[in-house]
Amino acid sequence: MIYLSELLRCQVTAPSGQPLGRLVDVIVRTDDLFPPVVGLLVEGSGGLRRLPWPTGADLTARPLVVSSDGAAPPEIGARELRLARDVLDHQILDAQGRRVVKVNDLALSTVRGQVRLVGADVSARGYLRRLGVDWLVRLLRLPLRERLITWNVVEAIAGQTVDLRLTEHPASILRLHPADLAELIAALPAAEGAALLGQLSPAIAGSALSELDPETQGEVIAQLGTERAADLLEAIPPDDAADILGDLPSEQAQQLLAGMDPAEAAEVRELLRYDEESAGGIMTPEVIALRQDLTVADALAMLRTLGNTADVAFSLFVVDEEHRLVGMVSLRDLVVSPPETRLAAIMQTRVPRVSVGADQEEAARLMSKYDLLALPVVDSEGKLTGVITADDIIDVIQEEADEDLSAVAGAAVEDVEGLSGVVEAAWGRLRWLTVTLLGGLAGAGALRMFAGPELPSATVLAFAPLLVLLAGQTVAQSMAVVTRGIGLGIAEDLPWRELRIGLVLAVALGLACGAGATLLTGLARVGLAVGGAAALTALLGVGIGTLLPLLSARLAAPPRLVSQPLVGPLAGVVSLLVYLGLASLLVAD
Repeated sequence: MIYLSELLRCQVTAPSGQPLGRLVDVIVRTDDLFPPVVGLLVEGSGGLRRLPWPTGADLTARPLVVSSDGAAPPEIGARELRLARDVLDHQILDAQGRRVVKVNDLALSTVRGQVRLVGADVSARGYLRRLGVDWLVRLLRLPLRERLITWNVVEAIAGQTVDLRLTEHPASILRLHPADLAELIAALPAAEGAALLGQLSPAIAGSALSELDPETQGEVIAQLGTERAADLLEAIPPDDAADILGDLPSEQAQQLLAGMDPAEAAEVRELLRYDEESAGGIMTPEVIALRQDLTVADALAMLRTLGNTADVAFSLFVVDEEHRLVGMVSLRDLVVSPPETRLAAIMQTRVPRVSVGADQEEAARLMSKYDLLALPVVDSEGKLTGVITADDIIDVIQEEADEDLSAVAGAAVEDVEGLSGVVEAAWGRLRWLTVTLLGGLAGAGALRMFAGPELPSATVLAFAPLLVLLAGQTVAQSMAVVTRGIGLGIAEDLPWRELRIGLVLAVALGLACGAGATLLTGLARVGLAVGGAAALTALLGVGIGTLLPLLSARLAAPPRLVSQPLVGPLAGVVSLLVYLGLASLLVAD
């Protein structure tokens, strides 16, 4: 077996020894499970030419010996691929691993005398091989292994180019949970995510769509088109459809509602009237209400009829003739009670409930207090309007926890949830760090004023508190994001993201602190020392705040060992040492 990276740019000669050029690409025919190699693209003195693949050629020979007979223009057929251009560095959707990965290299092998494409290497080692440092991995015996996805399970999504491929047949996607599907779709460009949804049934696609974050939902819906998007919204519960439409522009939401079934659209419009953070905004109107004058036999027959159209909870709600909530009965009581018993005789009359206008936190508090799986929602007249289920409340609790954590850590909610981009996350953190920066500069000015100009060392030491504060704040922000990421199962994607955020913070804080120190002291050398220390502090703070929680999780250490009150002072001491070291070099006479 040989890898494409080992072939590219190798010297190609004719059997006579005449140089033909360098290999720039390999062409395969795609009408087979393992595509056979049918040609080479070689760049030489005569430009780019296509040469036929030599039967029985030694792939490991250098230079590669190829006959120039049959040379042709560099064109490929409808069922052919250029591996370097069309596959290498492109994304494939790993259904088994439930993530999107990049093709770092491609494996070729001789099968029955014919060279074929046998798989895609998506490992880090494949990328290092392309950089030409695989020898270093072998020398140091680094624990990096190839991760080869065999090509027979790779299939193009209908209507898309080779940019998007499945590592299993599309039917296997049906076995994934909607939340796992949503993770895959979120990692893809919007057009490709929409193409994937297009291969699924409306029920499965709609459930996956409802699991996406609002920004991704809008992008995917725009690619789906009004008709297809309306079909997906019809296939999911009305409360989920209302959540999606509530985050879209009003004009787009109205177009989708117009494309939905009138009865379904009416239910969604009713939910859209409520504030999205109220009980009415998170409830579902699809609730089974049993009349109190029904017998147990009648109630069970009704459940058999309606069970396919609404979720049947363990506890069922009982209403009077005017649809006012009067009680609750459990499925257990229905099963064990005599068939002729009236529901009024076996129902519980003290039923926790919440009004449609109540805050969602009140609903969460009631469900937690009474250990409920479903909480009835009533209007001002006490009429049963809908029900809030446990899955809705879990989302509410997570939202509220993220909001509280973001406020404490000084980071945007989207940053804490790992949903924002690098620039957006850095900007959200800088807004909080600006307060720290201004406070630190004010403190530095006060220290200089009380110390007086006759103490040069006081000028340097006056900025020490600023850097300690910045170190503690950057550590707290990164620790909050990474700790939350560990809980959400996205920790492996965070180190590279945090590094890029740290670089942005380092540049911004370095410039701001350097400028502020120069203005306060009138000394460019002090400004350079403070600015350089602030930049390094940002990088160190983000690095410490990222690596320690990940290391703690890997070692299963108690969380208190990497809590901010312990790690913050550590970062502050390191930052102070960095600053004093720079100051001694730049400021000392």
